[in-house]
Order: sequence, then C-alpha cells, then structure tokens
Amino acid sequence: MEELAGATIPLMGLGAGGVTEGAVGRIEELALGSFRVAAPLAVFSSATGGAHASAEAEGTIGGGLLRRFLVVLDYGCARILLEPNAAFAEPLEYDMSGLRLLGEGADHRTFRVFGVAEPSVAFAAGIRAGDVLAILDGRPAAELTLTEIRARFRREGACSATVERGGERFELGLELRRRL
Repeated sequence: MEELAGATIPLMGLGAGGVTEGAVGRIEELALGSFRVAAPLAVFSSATGGAHASAEAEGTIGGGLLRRFLVVLDYGCARILLEPNAAFAEPLEYDMSGLRLLGEGADHRTFRVFGVAEPSVAFAAGIRAGDVLAILDGRPAAELTLTEIRARFRREGACSATVERGGERFELGLELRRRL
C-alpha cells in the first residue's frame, strides 16, 4: 500500500518474470532483527496476477538493501542471519535518470532504453525507448556493466550521455537529482 510511503514515483522494471509496474517510495524505517534502516526504498506492485501480486505483502524490499549485509540462509534452523558489511552505511538511492535499460547482445553490453519515466531528466533531454546508450561520462558504454551504469544513475550531479537513434548520435547533458 503506497500509503506507507510518502511521495512515490511510477515503477517500471523488467526481470525474469517480465515487466513489473507499480510505484516506488521510501518508508519511514525498516527493522531487520536488531538492525534499523532509516528511509529504505520499497516497491509497491500494482500487479493483479503473477509473482508480484499478493494480498499478504504491502510492499517489497530488494537487493539494494540486502547487499548491505552478509546474508546467510540457515536452512537447517529455518533462519536468515544478517551481518552488516562495508556497504551498510551507504545511502539507499533510487535511479535519478528516469531510464530503464536492458543489456542486449551476446555479452549484454549493448544498452537499449526500454522505458523512460515521465517526468524525468532523461525524458526532458529527449531520450526515448529504443535509443541505445553509446557513451556515459566519456566512456564507451560497452566497457561498462549494467550494474555500473545503474550505480552512476544513483549519484547526483552532472552526467554526460551519448545515445544512438536511427544511425544518428545525440550528445546530452543530464543533471541527476533525487526523485525520492
């Protein structure tokens, strides 16, 4: 229920189960055992069927939060052990660009835009679904991983991008800022 969060923005994700739609926002606090996490991100699915539709769950947290822990699944005792790691104190940020990218090709190093949030800095800059990210901050996108690109889009500040569309290249400046 989005009422648990303050402001939310539309979510458009793509995973093994297909496209996920809903909203993403920040909840006040999350308790994981003895650990307290202030203002974590939560996803509120609008799915009416499939894996993301649930009457029991108000929202979900994901790998962005769990990567801050060493996670041990103790099947014998039916428990999960969490130990904070070096990433525990890092800020929990959401994409600031508005881009949804998909890694294509044999090496997954061709990054095609499959969606652009409206409004967002990417939309305002003229990036559209189907564009290919060619250069990010002066580096060929093919030298980066999708994880590295997503990490860059979670940091505020000026960012340069070159996209390809219909055989043409467009150099763009994006001023990334928090949307949540």
